[in-house]
Amino acid sequence: MAPRSTSRQCTRSAPNRSNGSRRAPRSTSSARRSPPPADCYIWGQTPDVTVTVRGMEIREAIRTNGTVRDFTQEPVDDATIASILDDARFAPSGGNRQPWRVAVVKDSTLRRELATLMQPVWDEYLETSMVGGTPFNVVDYVKPHDVTPNKANALLEHIDTIPVVLAVAANLANVAMMDAELDRKPVTGGASIYPFCWNLMLSA
Repeated sequence: MAPRSTSRQCTRSAPNRSNGSRRAPRSTSSARRSPPPADCYIWGQTPDVTVTVRGMEIREAIRTNGTVRDFTQEPVDDATIASILDDARFAPSGGNRQPWRVAVVKDSTLRRELATLMQPVWDEYLETSMVGGTPFNVVDYVKPHDVTPNKANALLEHIDTIPVVLAVAANLANVAMMDAELDRKPVTGGASIYPFCWNLMLSA
């Protein structure tokens, strides 16, 4: 996980008021107020409003936040991790039950064990994809008979050098599966988990 991008501050004062009634007359000066920087969002009408934003607009973040499997070895401090988790918790969830649980894994031995558990899943995923199938789908999935082990995956191979891994789990007792009684695997419960995971990636 790489450190968060540098933030910037944008400050703009609200117009003066006269006894809380009408707007005070404009200055007769011909000088115009300089507009705020283009990447700053200004809202509110209280004096000296200060808004801190990232250096990237939300629309750009949505369109450019791809899958990342290569990470630097640069340390990530606890304050940054706490801030990322604090941002992510504002994700929507059914009944606002917030069923997610996060393990912050810094121990390299535990990270290697996680990679060992994930490797067979990754191998089967790629094997199925190579023959044109959709891995692990719940409609017509046929598990491959022969799966070549230890397929390349940069994340799993170098997980020992990644400074920290956030392992996300869910308390299923707090997940509303509104389609649980249908004659297929339930899918609606993911709506209470995936927005949180997405927020983690956006915040990081």
